[in-house]
Amino acid sequence: MEKMIDTIVEMDKKARLRAQEAEEYRDNQMKALDSKLKEIDETYRANTDRELERLAAESAEQVRRRTQEIERASSRAADRLEQAYREGADGWVDAIVKRTLAGE
Repeated sequence: MEKMIDTIVEMDKKARLRAQEAEEYRDNQMKALDSKLKEIDETYRANTDRELERLAAESAEQVRRRTQEIERASSRAADRLEQAYREGADGWVDAIVKRTLAGE
């Protein structure tokens, strides 16, 4: 009977030891998984940040180029208006004066 009790106690010790080892293994795996998840998250965020910076720079460059195009077009339009004014100002003034004096 004593031997049977010793065997049961020994089996219980081994079962507890296996359960403890399994729990430690699970805890270690969870820590490793958590660490890997953090690593993946940091990599993803870094890649996302780089992509956002690239897109922001590209967008800023597009805005700069479009602004220059608009400024050049505006300058050309202003030059054309100035040229039209220089070429036609005297004629316009004469026409206005004649119409005013003629009562039109």
